[in-house]
Amino acid sequence: NPMGKTWVVIIENSEYQEYTNLIGPARDVELLTKAFSRYQVSKVLRKKNMTKRELERFFAIDLRDLIISNNVNSLLIWYAGHGQNINDIGYWIPVDGRQSDEYSFFNINALKASLYSYQTLTHTLVVSDACHAGEGFTIAMRGANNSNATCNDVNLVSQKSALVLTSSYQEAALDNSLFTRTFANALENNPADCIPIDAIADRVSIVMYKNTAQKPVFGRITGLEDKSGTFFFVTK
Repeated sequence: NPMGKTWVVIIENSEYQEYTNLIGPARDVELLTKAFSRYQVSKVLRKKNMTKRELERFFAIDLRDLIISNNVNSLLIWYAGHGQNINDIGYWIPVDGRQSDEYSFFNINALKASLYSYQTLTHTLVVSDACHAGEGFTIAMRGANNSNATCNDVNLVSQKSALVLTSSYQEAALDNSLFTRTFANALENNPADCIPIDAIADRVSIVMYKNTAQKPVFGRITGLEDKSGTFFFVTK
């Protein structure tokens, strides 16, 4: 696998104390898990209904230690749940998040700070299927489109990447996620030996713009080291 040891972490928040419960994440995770089974993914770590304290500890300590001790090279973090944007700061809503209480939310800047310490990673990809939170990543858009890239593009594989794909910018996201279904379909129906996240992002954006009010955004994560590589899903 040119991507090295690849892990997928899925955060599935659906059973909330003060927010509307979500039906979609559980179904979406099953679709994703099935799609990932075609690819060289060493581990899929699924976390459900995380509180703010659990999210903070998981990203700052627990996941960091797992990534370093297992010498993981490529990491995909997928979040499905409620999101919020306040004063241009994006948040994921923990299951114990309190409405109108910003302090009870999980700040995306805390996620970026944690990822900075994941020293073994060459490739980092964050996918956020949550309403409103996309803007909070403060995305610097990609200068080049690598949607036609192949696994033979040594520079794209070997150079560091820190990328984010969000299901919406400032718009509300649907519980019945067309975003996730399209992402999973792109993986399931890929006829090649690999597929870059750029190609998946292109397909997702076309479908979402055509059928919903959501505007997916794809770009590099500011604040994390990125040398214009990209994230490949490599088939078994």
